[in-house]
Amino acid sequence: MTPIEISQKMFRPLLTRAISTPFIAMALLIVALSWQVDRLVRVNRWVDHTDQVIAAAHRTEELLVDRETGFRGFLLTGNQLFLEPFYIANRNTPESFQNLEQLVGDDTAQVKRVESMHSSAVLLRSRMEELMKSPENHATAMDFVRSGQSKVMMDDIRGQFREFISVEEAIRQERWRAAQSSLHWSIGLGCGLALLIGVLLSAFSRQTLNALAASYKDALDTAYSKTLALEEASEKLSTTLRSIGDAVIATDNRGYITFLNPVAEQLTGWRSADAAGHLAKDVFRIFHEQSGEPVESPVEKVLTTGTVAILANHTVLHARDGRKIPIDDSGAPIRDAKGKIIGAVLVFRDVTARRQADAEKDRIRRQFELILQSTGDGVYGVDNLGRLTFINKAGAELLGYEPAELIGGLQHQVIHYKHADGTPFPIEECKVHQSSHSGTGYRIDSEVFWKKDGTPIRVEYFSQPIVEDGKIHGAVVSFVDISARLKAQQALLESEKLAATARMISDMAHEVNNPLEALTNIVYLWQTDSAGDPHQQQLARMAAEQLARVTHIVEQTIVLNRAGGPEAPAPLNEIADNVLRSFEDAIQQKHLAVVRDYRFEGLAAIRPADMRQVLANLILNAIQALPDSGTLQVRIAGAHDWKEGRRGVRVSVADNGPGFSAADQKRLFEPFFTTKGNGNGMGLWVARSILEQHGGAIRARSYHAANSHWTCFSVFLELPTERTFSAAAD
Repeated sequence: MTPIEISQKMFRPLLTRAISTPFIAMALLIVALSWQVDRLVRVNRWVDHTDQVIAAAHRTEELLVDRETGFRGFLLTGNQLFLEPFYIANRNTPESFQNLEQLVGDDTAQVKRVESMHSSAVLLRSRMEELMKSPENHATAMDFVRSGQSKVMMDDIRGQFREFISVEEAIRQERWRAAQSSLHWSIGLGCGLALLIGVLLSAFSRQTLNALAASYKDALDTAYSKTLALEEASEKLSTTLRSIGDAVIATDNRGYITFLNPVAEQLTGWRSADAAGHLAKDVFRIFHEQSGEPVESPVEKVLTTGTVAILANHTVLHARDGRKIPIDDSGAPIRDAKGKIIGAVLVFRDVTARRQADAEKDRIRRQFELILQSTGDGVYGVDNLGRLTFINKAGAELLGYEPAELIGGLQHQVIHYKHADGTPFPIEECKVHQSSHSGTGYRIDSEVFWKKDGTPIRVEYFSQPIVEDGKIHGAVVSFVDISARLKAQQALLESEKLAATARMISDMAHEVNNPLEALTNIVYLWQTDSAGDPHQQQLARMAAEQLARVTHIVEQTIVLNRAGGPEAPAPLNEIADNVLRSFEDAIQQKHLAVVRDYRFEGLAAIRPADMRQVLANLILNAIQALPDSGTLQVRIAGAHDWKEGRRGVRVSVADNGPGFSAADQKRLFEPFFTTKGNGNGMGLWVARSILEQHGGAIRARSYHAANSHWTCFSVFLELPTERTFSAAAD
């Protein structure tokens, strides 16, 4: 209901007079009556005090009488039982006199009478106690009683008590009359003042009410116009609440529903008209999603505490039609202009779609985490400040850390702070730092990461920026330890150098051998012609000896290069497996898939050492060319060289790497030609030289398509004969 607003300038003075005048009159009446009542109470209190004094005097006199009676009974009978009242009176009499003296402490005359009575009582007690000290005094005690001395002393005491009590009764009578007078006067004064105030208030109230009526009429007119405006605003508010996308429920201050918007009707299954007058907890029925236990109604919490209430997670609304809808909501109190709680409002929404989106995000996050932890390469991420935000298990193990030890640390200061030679590595030159700021990706294979124990490892890493909505948020780094690969490459390089040197020496030996044979013939002729000349004969013999020595050296060089020592023949598949095992570390680091397709299990017309040399060159080239997780295939199968008309075996080494161009294919087998930055260009030349020595051949092909790349080196070898390995066996 809209409150009626009355003009403050007119209403406040009227209201002040209407309230203050009766209040002042009643206050005066209360003060007067309070004074009279207080006076009456004080007078009656003095009457009660006098009654206490008289009662105390009678009790004290009774104690003295009991004492004398006990004394007489003992003297007459000799029975000790009669002395019990005597002793009781002796114990209590001093205290009784002291109490009596305190009660009349404001009356000097009465105090003196109490002191006199006390002295007389003490004197009589002393006389009695003296006569009771020994049996010999019994006759004297009897004489004291028979002679009437005890009676005279007791009568004197009684007379003093009667005089004391008589005075107190006179005082009481006087105080009683004063109390009655005060009562009559208070009643008369109260009635008179009440009548006077009633007459005055009646006249004043009539005047005030007339003024208030006029003011209230003006207020009614003003309130009517404001009510119209308020109803219009209320209609706008109701339309707004019905139009918003969230569900809204409003209640009164007892928790009974007053309003549901259409969204709330749809979610709860209740129409607003049906829900009106029901408790919110009966319409808005909520339960814990996992336990199924009822959840406290936020309306009750809001109305009890007066604060905003927010539902906990995993809350489900049970609709009227049996649906179970996950929701979140908030409740808030509705307050009037004075801050008083007049109801509560609930705003809630169906979070089914959001739950599904969150579940999908969790699934993707778990899948990403599984992939991240399953990969054999080290992977970590950094933010714009260079702090590690995540690292997988493989990466932490490569660096010798637990993942938790690295998270939050500055990656450059922890694992990338200096070069391999120990010199400081400025962060400005760090490619990971540059990726997280410039947005450029890098591939680096010439740097080291530093392990927890302070040792370096040679790594190949890829650093790519993390970009979202055009903004760089950091970088992600994948890295592998290439120490084993570098060692294998170095070993192969040394092997190729040795092989090239051996080939060169062999070629030189062959070239030198021909002129040596001519020189041998010349020296032989010289020895024949100089038979008659001893000096020439000696020179010819010396020349023949030195020439024989040189010939022997050349022949030994040719033999060593040709066989490297005797070696038994071995099946091609065993040779291929041995070579693949030698490159096992490099294969695992790049997570390569190796496909062995052995369809031929026999021998070929080539020494095993030479075949190992050929396969080592071809397989290493394939490993270096392949990307991570690529495929390497080694195939051995029977073949037929239709061009030459001969049967044999074909060994193929294929990979799905980037391959080579048509221009490069023409120069592949030239010495010192290479497409690798760190190669010497001798491997394929040596391989072809070896194969040609054994009557074999090698060729290369590279296939390029939109989504597929293949490179294949194919080696053809003849089948062995009985004499193929005879030289090695001799």
